[in-house]
Amino acid sequence: MKNLILMMFLGLVTFQVQAQGQGQGERRVERPSELESAAYIAMVDSMSLDAEQKIQFDAVQVMYQDKLKKMMTEAREKGVEREEIREVMQGLNKEQDGVLKNLLTESQYKIYTEYKAERQKNRGSRRGNRGGGGGRG
Repeated sequence: MKNLILMMFLGLVTFQVQAQGQGQGERRVERPSELESAAYIAMVDSMSLDAEQKIQFDAVQVMYQDKLKKMMTEAREKGVEREEIREVMQGLNKEQDGVLKNLLTESQYKIYTEYKAERQKNRGSRRGNRGGGGGRG
């Protein structure tokens, strides 16, 4: 039953993603730049996803990035406080993780969570390096 619901959800998501580019004279699915990064590609390769999982995994990534972009745009327009935005983002991340946990095997999900943790760590270290002066050398 759980798998049936997941498959229906992912089928709907895949259909929505495919339909997004239509009506503009061309048929394409825009892939966020993160889905094309070397680190992302290496992570997906290391998970050994089958063809169907790969399609569904990418569809989930695109769907949640679209949700995040929409939420950020609305938040900026409405002047929403940063803390409130963070809470909504955390909720979206938990929701996405739940969907992926049902899609992936235990070992695949572990690889995904390790990738996410590494990205979070790298993001934090980049923030610490902001605003520095140019180094000599």
